[in-house]
Amino acid sequence: MNENNNLSDISGIGQIGCSLIERISELCGWLYNNNPKVMARNSFIEDVKKSNLPIDEKSILISNANRITREYYNQKNILSVAVEHLKESSRPNDIDISWLSQFMDKARLVSIEQAQVIWGKLLAEECNNPNTVPKSLLFILEQMDGEDAKAFNEVCSCSVCFSCKDDVSYAPIIHDFGGGNYYKTNLNFVNLLRLESLGLIKQELGPFKTGFATSLNNVPIVASYSDKQFSFPESCTSVPVDRVIFTRSGSVLCRIIDAPVIEGFFESQCIPYWEEWIKDEEKNNKLDK
Repeated sequence: MNENNNLSDISGIGQIGCSLIERISELCGWLYNNNPKVMARNSFIEDVKKSNLPIDEKSILISNANRITREYYNQKNILSVAVEHLKESSRPNDIDISWLSQFMDKARLVSIEQAQVIWGKLLAEECNNPNTVPKSLLFILEQMDGEDAKAFNEVCSCSVCFSCKDDVSYAPIIHDFGGGNYYKTNLNFVNLLRLESLGLIKQELGPFKTGFATSLNNVPIVASYSDKQFSFPESCTSVPVDRVIFTRSGSVLCRIIDAPVIEGFFESQCIPYWEEWIKDEEKNNKLDK
């Protein structure tokens, strides 16, 4: 339990961070520091120990006091991460009341540090762009286990950012599982079905597939992967991404995950696929004329 984080001094977190804390305090009754329940824990436990209560009752009361404190610091650690990722343009006062209440209720049970980072980034994302993180994603994260997390992380490693001006979209490029080391152990048919049932992706992995495409409101579309880019002709208003596509929840989660880059993936699995598609499109356009 981390009881000494950078929110203990509210004066050091900036105006936007203060606004977020005030919003949470106002709507959820949560205090950033000097939480009465936390402050009273030690004296309460001492009083219980000295009391004449039966041992079983003492154990229950002490356990409950420790649980409340642990849940408080889970929330506080997540809030610390969120504050670090807020932008100057963040609008915490625009966060939906029911969304924030559900977020804080679920955040109290998130004790693993890596998971707290993800939850903190989600809160920052909602502050930076209100109404972009669906409530369904909060429920999905509750249900995910370690195997699901590994599989989704690998899907993100195979994902490309498509952009034009301020319009941005993410999509995985997954053709099949015969691509050598590009598609790892956790990226298999069973795990993709599990990610689909969770609501993070949609997939077509059977023999009869039409494939998915992603489109933006502007052209030309540029595909980016790490420091590499591929530009599509202005005639391309949508781009094929083949067998797997993110749902809204999956796309948001992909944006905040720092998935490892796969060396050679973009050059071997993406660019040749699009170059072949562009040639076919140009042929079809000529035939239509």
